[in-house]
Amino acid sequence: MNRYKKKVVLLPKAAGLMLNTEPLPNPAMYKAGSRTWKAEPWDWAGVFGRSGPVEVEIGFGTGGFLLPYARQQPEMNLLGIEITRKMAHLTANRAWLEKLANLRLALGDARYFLAYKAPPASVAAVHVYFPDPWVKKRHLKRRVINLDMVRQVRQVLKPGGRLHFATDHAEYFSYFLGLMEKFPEFRLLHTQPPAIKSAYETKWRADQREIFSRTYQLEV
Repeated sequence: MNRYKKKVVLLPKAAGLMLNTEPLPNPAMYKAGSRTWKAEPWDWAGVFGRSGPVEVEIGFGTGGFLLPYARQQPEMNLLGIEITRKMAHLTANRAWLEKLANLRLALGDARYFLAYKAPPASVAAVHVYFPDPWVKKRHLKRRVINLDMVRQVRQVLKPGGRLHFATDHAEYFSYFLGLMEKFPEFRLLHTQPPAIKSAYETKWRADQREIFSRTYQLEV
């Protein structure tokens, strides 16, 4: 959950799993030549210390999906991106204690990482589970899934790469489906996202809420 009340201190050794320990500002604030402008893409083999397929989760929260997925997929290199410092540090501590060597975490706005740090056509899958729907009209621009984000996901996915999305919010789901219609290169798959449940999915299913999910594959 994003309202984790306990104080979280990043363990020194867990900091080694963080690609940055200070959050990056909103991408709209970046200016070429500024000290925060770092447009050189990552080399995934350098980031993870090995080669292999890379998958990304945007907004991992307390790691309810990311940590079990890392355990189940030891051959996969997994990057989690989270905008809330406490959640990022909590998950880093847990990952280090579990010795999950295939996991790295980034603190900041996912738009920056997808636009400037992920090499084009280098990611096997992007996971987005139960993001805040921001239902008020004046807040719609805050949605993590929007037209620009789908464009960025399209840019970083390999041919055959997948976008996994799930929400309990019917209007947000309809909005997402409308966005995907603008990208005919994405093919809807009948397969579901990985069966691991995030913390929110566990909560919403316990409340008997309907869950909406889709998986799309990039066909180019």
